[in-house]
Amino acid sequence: MDLDPNQLVKRFLGPWILLAELVCLMGTQCCFGFQSPNRMLEQTLTSQVSPLVYDSQSTHRREYQTLGASSCSASACHGGPAAGVSETQATRGSEYPLWFESDPHARSWRTLNSKRSVEILERLHILVDGEIANRLAYQNCLACHNTSVDLESDGISPVLPEGVGCEACHGPAQAWRDSHYQGPASVDLALANRGLVDTKSEWIRAKACTLCHVGGPDRDMNHDIIAAGHPALYFDYSTYLKAYPKHWRDRPEVSVVSGPKRWIVSQIAQADSELELIKTRIRSTHSHSTWPEFSNF
Repeated sequence: MDLDPNQLVKRFLGPWILLAELVCLMGTQCCFGFQSPNRMLEQTLTSQVSPLVYDSQSTHRREYQTLGASSCSASACHGGPAAGVSETQATRGSEYPLWFESDPHARSWRTLNSKRSVEILERLHILVDGEIANRLAYQNCLACHNTSVDLESDGISPVLPEGVGCEACHGPAQAWRDSHYQGPASVDLALANRGLVDTKSEWIRAKACTLCHVGGPDRDMNHDIIAAGHPALYFDYSTYLKAYPKHWRDRPEVSVVSGPKRWIVSQIAQADSELELIKTRIRSTHSHSTWPEFSNF
């Protein structure tokens, strides 16, 4: 089979070229008058938000109970009519139907139960004779194909069939659902302390995406899984965000990050997650991967 030289360069040298670019970016001022990435991240990470927001592992999965996307779907909350012919943009209150109808994350549970995914699970000996034979490895799959993972239970949570819902990005809603609609900015910190993720922050939003689209300690999509048939993870936050079906409206009171700045934050967030995953693979005795891990190349 003939291989395109450009593909070879991207596959084998891509990660190292990316790291070299980031070293240059982090040490210099950006052109066209933009702030350096160091300054941008300093401003983002020193803002008044809860430490829970940074620890996306615990914020998303363990600190509070996940209530499910349907808990947000009342017509007076986020389940109002979706945009139609007369109004083509997202409107406040139509987030749930837009997610349900247009967002690929809403199909992630069905994807995990598709014929192709079942074959992957069988090749990995996670599924044997129709039964889950390796629950730890199965949890690794569930962590990115649904919102809530209950490591203590063998049962199927009613939230699982929803796929990746609201709380995968916004944080489990147990402690903030009944108060987040009150609105004043003064309550933002209190809500963050109860698990609400600040998705207005470009850095925090990018890091939340990379937890699955790059990987994390309990979401290790390694070369064994790729060899079994899972697509490799090629992710660029800034590019994907442009193509993403929006369920929100840009508000004038929230500053919108420009394209070049978003790209810089995106590259740093992705590299940070890749390095964290590499560190976990090297040091952890519980990692699903061995070192060296071929999916890094």
